[in-house]
Amino acid sequence: MTISVPAGSFYRLNSALVLEDNPVGDDSRLDFETFPESIEEVYALTSYRQIGADRMPQPGGVAYRGGNWSTFSLMLEFRVGSRAGGNPGQPPANYDRARFEQEMQEMSRKARWCQALGFPLERKLGELGNRIVRKFSSGGGSPVVSARVRQALSELRRNDPPKVLVVFGAWMTIRGYAENISVKWMPPFDPVTTRPTGCQVSMQIQPLMVDYPTWQSIRNGAWEQQAEGVSPSAIPSSAAQIREEERQRQQSRLESSIFPPAPGA
Repeated sequence: MTISVPAGSFYRLNSALVLEDNPVGDDSRLDFETFPESIEEVYALTSYRQIGADRMPQPGGVAYRGGNWSTFSLMLEFRVGSRAGGNPGQPPANYDRARFEQEMQEMSRKARWCQALGFPLERKLGELGNRIVRKFSSGGGSPVVSARVRQALSELRRNDPPKVLVVFGAWMTIRGYAENISVKWMPPFDPVTTRPTGCQVSMQIQPLMVDYPTWQSIRNGAWEQQAEGVSPSAIPSSAAQIREEERQRQQSRLESSIFPPAPGA
């Protein structure tokens, strides 16, 4: 369920769906025209493995087995003429026929943008490739090797559905991928072209953090990260600094596990 944001005010919310690594330029971002009535975060723990439970009156201990974020629902609604204050399906007084048809086509384009989130997009490695290059370029890495790695990575491509950043203004950014995308075209339908004048897009977003979450990172607000283009003044500097330091520690541990230091380094 969504609530419509008054015309013009959603620009101040700065909330949008953004494709990670900006793979298609200006088309990598879609601003919200409606806003969720609620945002639910659910983390489901895998049942702990009980130790010694098969031979003892109670388990001797338990072992953590991880878990995963549950998907959350996101519903967006697009309406022709909503920004200009017109009634649903009716062109505002200052709209001519050409502009009204243009708005209908633009609404359809936004719906297809959301629908496309579930399909493969051929693109460069993006941030993953950048992290590998930085790893080889620092800490005594050979410039020759780094140049070769950089050249090789520049030629590699990936072909999978893009990761999407769900940006809720300056408050929270959730990284994940879309599941179960549903597009519902809504009346009234234009009598000339039969185009719909409203559209409702529902999708499930499966969260996927860049780093492994820990007690410390969740406690410090792992989801509440700065999105590109959001003013840093929206987050207190002390909290932002804590999250950035934790993010760097997590990134360093992850890279060390993938690229162990060379002997004698």
